[in-house]
Order: sequence, then C-alpha cells, then structure tokens
Amino acid sequence: MPSYRDAKNNLNRYDDEITKLTRKLYNEVNDTLKALIVNNDIKLREAQRLLNKEYEKALKSTNFIEAFKAGTVKTIVASSYVHLQPASTKKNWGEYLWQKSLFDDKIILSTRIRQNSIKIVRDQKKVLRTALKEGKTIAQIVGNIGQDTIKGFTRELPKYIDELKSASLAGQKLTTKQISAVRTQAKRIKTAGLRADYLRLMDALESGKNVDKAVYYAMERKTKYHALRLAKSESMRSLAVQRNHEAMQNPDTQYVKNVTQGSNPCNYCVATENLGYVPVGNATISIHHPNCSCRAEYKRTLKRPEKWSNDKFKNKLQVEIDKQNAKSERKGTGKTYIQPETPKNLRGAGDLLSDYSE
Repeated sequence: MPSYRDAKNNLNRYDDEITKLTRKLYNEVNDTLKALIVNNDIKLREAQRLLNKEYEKALKSTNFIEAFKAGTVKTIVASSYVHLQPASTKKNWGEYLWQKSLFDDKIILSTRIRQNSIKIVRDQKKVLRTALKEGKTIAQIVGNIGQDTIKGFTRELPKYIDELKSASLAGQKLTTKQISAVRTQAKRIKTAGLRADYLRLMDALESGKNVDKAVYYAMERKTKYHALRLAKSESMRSLAVQRNHEAMQNPDTQYVKNVTQGSNPCNYCVATENLGYVPVGNATISIHHPNCSCRAEYKRTLKRPEKWSNDKFKNKLQVEIDKQNAKSERKGTGKTYIQPETPKNLRGAGDLLSDYSE
C-alpha cells in the first residue's frame, strides 16, 4: 500500500517536472518577448499578436499540454495504486481514474485536468501580455531618456528615473540596483552610436537577466498553482479512497478517525479530528478540501456500533468547528467557512471503488 510519504515524494518529483516543462516552454518565447519589448517600431497590439503566435507555436513544439496531462495522471497513479486492489495493472487503474470522480462535485478526472490546462494556458498568456506591455513602457521611458539627452535635456533625467521607480515588469517593481544602472548608462549616451547605447540601457535594466527571471517566475507560479493543487488533491483523495476500500474489506473494521498532518492544519480538519472515532456506517473520507493532507485511522472490533444519523454527525462536527473558529478569533487567525460534509456509509455508497470492474 502506498504511504502518504510516497505520495509526497511523488508530488515533489511532479513539482520538478512542472518546473522543467514550464522553463522549456518559456525558453521558446523569451527571445521573441525581449525583441518585441525593445522594438518601439512595433506597436503594442501588433506585438501582442506576434507574441501570442510564438506562444501557440511553443505550446505545440514542447507538447506542453499533453506532457502536463500525462505527468499529472502518472503522479496520481503512482501515489495510489495497490496491486490488484482493485485494478490488476497501473494502466488499468489510470484508465479507471481518468473517467472517475472521487469528489462530490462529480467532475471526472479527465475533465478536471482539461479545465486546469485551460486555466494554465490562460494565465501564462496573461503573464506574457503583461510583461510585454510593462516592458514596452519601460523601453519607452528609456528611449525618452536617450532622446532628451541628444537634445541636451539632461535635466529631465530625474523625471524619467521617477517614472522607472513606479514601473514594473511581470508585476514586479524594478530594483534600486537596476534603476541606478539605468541612471549611470543614461549619462553616457552620445548622439553617435545611440542605438548601441540604448541597447546597453536595456541590458542594464535586465541586470542578472531580469526579464528572464521576472517573467519565467511569474509563469511558473501561475502554472504550479493550478498543476500542483490538482495533482495533490487528486493524489491524496485517490490514496484515501484506496485505503478506505482496503479497510472495508474486513467486516470488523467498524470505526474511523480523521488524523491531521503537517504543522498548520485548517480548523475544519482539526474539528473533524476532534470527533474522534466515528462509526464507518456514517463517516467521511479523510480528504476534505483541495490541498488537504489528512489521513484516516481505522479501528477493528467484534462489536457492531450503532450508526450515527446525518444530523448527529453534522451537529457534532459543527460544534467542533465553532470551537476552533472561536480560538482563531481570539488569536486573530483565519477561520474556516467550510460547511459540515454529509457523511456516507463507507462500506456501501461511501466506498467509491465499489463500482470498479475490468
């Protein structure tokens, strides 16, 4: 049986793969982005069209979407597959999960992955558009410095430096070091060789490959937000459902307890843990929300406990939620607004793998 530690290791490897995949994609468009930024002969709308065309080309050449889909499924399968429980092979397990929803929203995995791929592409395009627009603004400011210097208006330099202070690239303000570099270079501009000096100004602005860093990291953050959230939620849920399925094969498994993991569990998960052992006849799977890492602890007994009603479960859970929220209010920390889940018979309808067939 895979462990939560195994799942965490798989997710760390997935994190590395997404990093490499995003870097590969960005490397296909960065030269075009930087060339369009410094070319003031190409207006913003046309530059955006050319950049988008290059991005679509990069999506295909890197096979980004298919690699994202395949890597996500591979991670989920590796984190939850148990030999012959219930699938005979990892391939069969992956194909089953692809058309299965393990959540109450009934959205199957293939749809969930497709929706996230759309969000990733949308946000990556937004990062590139923003970087292009902001970069062109900076380039124009730098170009104005050069033009004023030619005309002898060196007294105008402080005004442009102030404009640079309020400018940003990929949503990040320019550093003092970068602005100082621009100031130094601007004072050296001569009429002869203005173009070369202007490009050196842009090089100074990109000190430490600033464009590459700012835009790539922005793309990486957006991509990982959707990718890792999806992979972690589906991996942990699949593992929890798989462990529950195995536990329910023993008729003496009669109680389940939610166990939080990590140093900062949310109020909802702590409240669920505080319920203690609950009869499996009316309980919940141990993953309660996106990015949840809780696990289940099962207890066997020859006795057959009385099943809790839905109202009893929800009322007890709400009492614990209110206690945790009251503590948070006193401490000034975040409360939870998740409503108590409707429990299920984990041996019946709550065994989400009971419909498996090869």
